[in-house]
Amino acid sequence: MSWKPKDRVLAVLNGDLPDRVPVFDYLIHDGILEHFGGKPIPVGDEEAMVRACSGCLDLCHPIGVPLEPGEKVLPDGTRRISERWMSWDVPPVGRSLESLAEEIGRQTEEKEAFRPDPRKILEFKKHASDVNAWAGDMVYIHMSSICAFLPGTIEEGIYLYEDYPEQVERWVKASNRAMMQWIDAVADPEDSPVAINWNDIALKGALMYPLPLLEKLLFPALSELCDLYHSKKMKLVFHSDGDVSAALPGLVRCGIDAFNPLEISAGMDVRTFKAGFGRSTTLVGGVDAVDLLAFSNPKTVADETRRFLQEAGAGGRLMAASSSGELDDSMPYENLMAYFETVWESGVY
Repeated sequence: MSWKPKDRVLAVLNGDLPDRVPVFDYLIHDGILEHFGGKPIPVGDEEAMVRACSGCLDLCHPIGVPLEPGEKVLPDGTRRISERWMSWDVPPVGRSLESLAEEIGRQTEEKEAFRPDPRKILEFKKHASDVNAWAGDMVYIHMSSICAFLPGTIEEGIYLYEDYPEQVERWVKASNRAMMQWIDAVADPEDSPVAINWNDIALKGALMYPLPLLEKLLFPALSELCDLYHSKKMKLVFHSDGDVSAALPGLVRCGIDAFNPLEISAGMDVRTFKAGFGRSTTLVGGVDAVDLLAFSNPKTVADETRRFLQEAGAGGRLMAASSSGELDDSMPYENLMAYFETVWESGVY
């Protein structure tokens, strides 16, 4: 059998053994992208990004194109700051809980009235077709979601839920219902058999939120999301940075097919994950991004990657990826090439 990336990815997610460990990551390293794409990636060039990623990855989640660095202020006073590979929002200082409660009230009404727009469905499908043509054999994840469970910042969300529990629960229900309506309308295993869900719920050494709060507000939506994707014959990867150890049993019970990225520097451990969840849940990650990929050297990267593949790949259910969730310009080019080449040569089951 001549193994293609799709064959490898689905074999690992199904608990079978492909020819080698597949590779997944968020690739935003200019040198590596130029190497595999044949040219520097211009601002906004999605096609060049996808084609470059297809030179070294088996699976790729929705990628951001290079941005023009800058800052702008949104109508509500939020500052949106952009760098080449990322953007983030800074909420207005001193926003009151009352004003936030009013805002989520408006959002709730909008979400409750949401119905998928047929024109946007066609646009989505056309874009998926274009990206798949650029991706070649690489599997590109088109379906990306976030389960709503608290609005605003972490602190705002917790305080808001304390003061306005019914309003927050209504917002959570409406937001997730709208999300799932959209997914139901556009998700197609022929476009991509894999989806990803982003909910960062942990910090270094601990969860960001009390576990009972996650069990009440996040897990029911995530369970419903897993059921929806499984009904469409698709697999779901759950992503969270930080030490998610305390929440992992609940996440697995929700039905996730894989977990990413297993942040080693935050307190996660490969052996513990494999012993507790390795038979049912695929590990997508675990190659140390801090001490190894960023600050080591090519020989050590190769040696440690080989050791990781032997340990984490035992019994299958492993997709190689960094423990940070991305490969970026903080990591030497030579280290990343050593990492890729070691997986390709030594990641054999």
